[in-house]
Amino acid sequence: MNLYDLAERPLARPTDPATSHAAATEIAPKLSDIRAWALSLLREHPGMTAVELCEAAGIGDVRKVNRRLPELERDGLVRRGDARLCRVTGKRAQPWFPV
Repeated sequence: MNLYDLAERPLARPTDPATSHAAATEIAPKLSDIRAWALSLLREHPGMTAVELCEAAGIGDVRKVNRRLPELERDGLVRRGDARLCRVTGKRAQPWFPV
């Protein structure tokens, strides 16, 4: 599966409120670019945790990366490594690697 196929997945469940469907409609056209950006970032910095990736990219909101990595993992584009101490938070976290 490629990054463009990911956009075909439903972003809101039928049982989600109307606000979730509105947000999904707004973000859908941008998701392929966001996922491609997250994958590119990981390729530049393999073996980093989501927080470390955000720090490397100068992003304050870890959700921008943290939400995309599991999506990319489901499609076989990235994999999780064994948990280790994050260099930013000092907490155990999983590093990510491109496949």
